[in-house]
Amino acid sequence: MESISDVETPEGLSIYRAPQDESEGRLWLLYRGILCDSGEENASGVTYSETHGPSTTLDIHWKGGTTYYNLKKTGFHVVPAGFDEWRISFSKAEKEILATSPDGFKACYKVLKVLRDDVSMNLGLRTSLLPSYLFKTVLLSQLFTKDVHAWEKEFRSQMIIDVLELVLQAIKQEKLPSFFIPSSLLLSKAHENRLRECLVEDMLNEVKGSKMANSLMDVEEKKQQVKILQLIELLEYIFSCLKVGKNPTNVWKMMFANIDSVPGSRTALEKFDVSWIDIIDVTVTELRPAAYRNLKKIWNILEAFVPLLLASPQGEEKQLAQKYQFSISEKKKKFEAEQPHLSKEEVRPVGVCELVSDWIFVHVVKKYIDNDNTTLSSTHKILPPEFCLPDGSPFQAIADIALDKGSKEGLAIFEKVLNKYLSGIPEIFIMMATVYFIKETFLHSKEALKRKLDHITIPEQKPISCVELDLD
Repeated sequence: MESISDVETPEGLSIYRAPQDESEGRLWLLYRGILCDSGEENASGVTYSETHGPSTTLDIHWKGGTTYYNLKKTGFHVVPAGFDEWRISFSKAEKEILATSPDGFKACYKVLKVLRDDVSMNLGLRTSLLPSYLFKTVLLSQLFTKDVHAWEKEFRSQMIIDVLELVLQAIKQEKLPSFFIPSSLLLSKAHENRLRECLVEDMLNEVKGSKMANSLMDVEEKKQQVKILQLIELLEYIFSCLKVGKNPTNVWKMMFANIDSVPGSRTALEKFDVSWIDIIDVTVTELRPAAYRNLKKIWNILEAFVPLLLASPQGEEKQLAQKYQFSISEKKKKFEAEQPHLSKEEVRPVGVCELVSDWIFVHVVKKYIDNDNTTLSSTHKILPPEFCLPDGSPFQAIADIALDKGSKEGLAIFEKVLNKYLSGIPEIFIMMATVYFIKETFLHSKEALKRKLDHITIPEQKPISCVELDLD
């Protein structure tokens, strides 16, 4: 969808354009481009209105019929949930319903949220793993199916149990319809449902006074398994793109949506081994021996890679790439001049597949598995809902072993599988994908790199390239 003007609204609803005097909020200029509003009459047919708080809303009008009749009075909002996603909010309708609901509804809702927070903490899980809106959705359905006496104080424990059992059933089936739009699901297929199931099971046990079903160690193992399953699906998606010469641009952009994921940022550099930081970090002016050996290992790859990188960027991005290349070359020359005996050491050069496989395993796989990093979960969401490991995928062996024998056993064969998979992808496809990845890096961290590389001046009379520098 290029803009809101392209959106298809459900039958019976229409997007309404606000009068000019209603669309002059302070964020209007920001959203005008997204809404494709030119300021002319009938330009997009989109209503924009601004409300207190962080939400910016679009007004959707009811055109008649019976499907959405219950929303005629209250209406609903469409709230930006990202650069290309919008979330429908029924807060007005919910407020209208809750205004006449029994006190037991609000009491049960509060208890469920407190219980969720308490059990989550005991199991080492994030409270955001189980959104409170799931409880509210089931409670709303109970409000219209249960007798009014079911909300009285003496029956509230049973109501909470009934709600948790329905939520648990929905998680197991990976299906929970929206109360207002039943055709829209609030739960979808996701590996994290394994963790949600543990959480709701022990919430039920807590209410019933039963023994907890999951220990902290059990949940930690499930978390590791979930990370592995998410990671192999993400890698499968990336590799399947590479096999046909396609760059997984949506993955790169999602990765860089969080500033801490941009290579060169302090948080991103912390993910790298110290023997690589000297090469990658532009603020470092000297190489340590381990970093120099790594640089010699990949020098042949750099000789082939740099011309590809410098061929496409224009303007500031190309200048940054040239300065970055120059800084690496200067660090290498300085080390060889100061420590000639180490520069003569024999170092086995590595190939593209070996380098990429090692980099992915050390700086992606192990870092994500070892740390509770939510960036992976966010990046995994870029995959189409229907995407899964295809039949015959080399990664299926990792998934099977991780689930049957444990996450450690699955991780033990990860590097071997990576090497095997990458060896079947043409090197030029891997190189071009890396070029695009680096270009995205320069784009998203351009201002920071400009400041860090500002002190570097490339001699105009004789630009230095990797090809001109001899290892001997």
